[in-house]
Amino acid sequence: MTESQLDVRRERAENGALVVFRVEDGFRVYSIHNPSRMDQVRQDNGRYACTCPDFAAHEADLSWLVKRAAEAHRSKLDNGNSPQEPSISESEKADMEVFLKEIYQTLPLVGLSAFEIPKTVAMPGGQQQKTKNENDTIVVPAQKEGFDRVFLGENAWYAIRISGGMLDKIKYVAAYQTAPISAITHIASVSRIEPYGEEGKYKLIFSEPAKKLEHPIPFGDSPQGFMQGPKYTTIGKLNHALRVADLYN
Repeated sequence: MTESQLDVRRERAENGALVVFRVEDGFRVYSIHNPSRMDQVRQDNGRYACTCPDFAAHEADLSWLVKRAAEAHRSKLDNGNSPQEPSISESEKADMEVFLKEIYQTLPLVGLSAFEIPKTVAMPGGQQQKTKNENDTIVVPAQKEGFDRVFLGENAWYAIRISGGMLDKIKYVAAYQTAPISAITHIASVSRIEPYGEEGKYKLIFSEPAKKLEHPIPFGDSPQGFMQGPKYTTIGKLNHALRVADLYN
């Protein structure tokens, strides 16, 4: 595929028709050309906010309304009525519900999760009493493309495994950028944790955009391969660490 052909595909994916559906905390929006990438749109103090990179690039412009947010706003107006259910028999309705249930179960198997509504499994910082020196921070390795697009662009991080006992303890997520940076550079507060996919993985939703550390924490003399997977530590250790190994001493 030539570069020009690739540009055409990118433009089509970005500017193609969008599918919008309402969820508990706003809307989910995805392009029909790229259903695996789904963005969240919600109203924040009267303004539509979106997790897409376009919104992140224009966040300071209060008059900017990204395409996904515009579609969500339009769908909210167009679908403001409450249509009556069709007049069908109870047996026909039961057959239809069985058919829809099978469809909903089949679609995720082919990679289409548009009709799934993520359910929060943990709200960090809830009623649980934190004990001294208890881990409350997860450090995740991130390559540049995923870090820029997801950690910074979507204010989230997903497809990570978290032990069940840690779900309601995690309050912060820190990003360790892999080589050539090889350092922990950003941290974000965790608003909630949702299941992600069918393989026991999770998605962390940030309460606000990630903040850049004033002093990045370098890999230093840690053993080779030490940061190939998520690690747990405390926010106190992270605030005082001079190297990655200090987080686990």
